[in-house]
Amino acid sequence: MDGATLSLLFLVASFDCQAEDLKPAKQMVCHNNSLSKMDEQVMGLYDNLARSWKPPSVNFGKEMLQREHKSWLIFRDNCGYDVICLERLYRGRLTTLRYMMKRLDDEPL
Repeated sequence: MDGATLSLLFLVASFDCQAEDLKPAKQMVCHNNSLSKMDEQVMGLYDNLARSWKPPSVNFGKEMLQREHKSWLIFRDNCGYDVICLERLYRGRLTTLRYMMKRLDDEPL
């Protein structure tokens, strides 16, 4: 992989891939194009959900979303260098966030 390609990958993830203290899972996200794209999608959906909240929401709460996302990040970090684990977690997270966004859109707030 040449320097230009590697630089592009560093720009895709939702965090600073050039930080020196990256955990193994983040290193994998930075060096895997598919994981980097999923990471961007997860953070985009998460940010949209967090901004879209209009209290009081019957089915979901912003604080619950934040707590649940922090827990998900711990699970992600526990995958370490395991790409299959990371892919599974990212796909699951995308499904969950898309469902939550749909429910939020469908719910009269």
